[in-house]
Amino acid sequence: YVTHLGNLAVRYHAVGKYEQARPLFERVYAWANERHGPTHPDTLRNMGNLAAVYERLGRVDDAIPLAEKVFDLQRGRLEADHPDNLM
Repeated sequence: YVTHLGNLAVRYHAVGKYEQARPLFERVYAWANERHGPTHPDTLRNMGNLAAVYERLGRVDDAIPLAEKVFDLQRGRLEADHPDNLM
């Protein structure tokens, strides 16, 4: 069920239906965070998706902190020399 919600949210986002995508991304992110915790790859992906839809909706004050949190948590999961950590 959650996978289908996420897929539908991605489709809405892809065609510019950001208001329809937002509540679905919020639900899927909340579910992943509750089920897997904040550093799980599924949670981080869904948090990034939510940040992206917030950005598209002009909610920059919501989008940027989420995107920064994804970055910080992802960096903490990887080895120091992992290519995704090289900045």
